[in-house]
Amino acid sequence: MDALARETRAGDGTVTPRKLEDLYTEACAEVLALEAKALRLRRRTHAALGGDARTAGHDVLPALAAEAEALERDVADLREQARHLRTAAEWLRERGA
Repeated sequence: MDALARETRAGDGTVTPRKLEDLYTEACAEVLALEAKALRLRRRTHAALGGDARTAGHDVLPALAAEAEALERDVADLREQARHLRTAAEWLRERGA
């Protein structure tokens, strides 16, 4: 991602708005996939909380919490990268206009 940003700023024409828009689309699709995973994780957490605390479901809560935290960081990072892709694509389009 950083290399792509450097190439875009260099303005040597190797990075096109279309290339950036394609990467942006892929990033958005990945964000949606991660958000779907987060929803499934929330459902598993609710199911574990809804059961008897003495059951095995209680034992998975720390693992689910750690997975949720990692997933939230991944989503936030990917959203930030996607935002930069969109900005770079717009900058290239304006520059070429």
